[in-house]
Amino acid sequence: MVNYVITSEGGEGPPSAGGDRRIANGPLYEEEEIRAILESSDQPVIPGTARCIEQVADLEFTGKDLVQLIFDCLDRGRFLNSQWCQTKDNGPWAACDGYRVRRREWFDSLSKKLEIEYYVKFGIARSKRTIVLISCHTPS
Repeated sequence: MVNYVITSEGGEGPPSAGGDRRIANGPLYEEEEIRAILESSDQPVIPGTARCIEQVADLEFTGKDLVQLIFDCLDRGRFLNSQWCQTKDNGPWAACDGYRVRRREWFDSLSKKLEIEYYVKFGIARSKRTIVLISCHTPS
């Protein structure tokens, strides 16, 4: 049984095994809809994969940090592409928009700010009340 966690108007559905995951004509999600979720929900952003949970923990991001990161993607990030992402092996699929964003962040250990680049991939949950974060990492 196929289970779609995130719906969008882009694409016909997840790819067949080994198929192209890209979705044409992105971004899939309207900026206004994303901003409304970020501003009104009790828990507006949740990590949607085990790997993303690890990425967020490694970055030591709080829920507020994730909200700000998504705002930063919208305000000054660069849209990269839209694609289907599987949330776990043989699990649900998510239609996601990917962004690259650079932010200046303070590092206590260095007593200065540095520019940090993040790659972020997310979609809107079927409920339309939550942003599901699929990927959140620095370049590797």
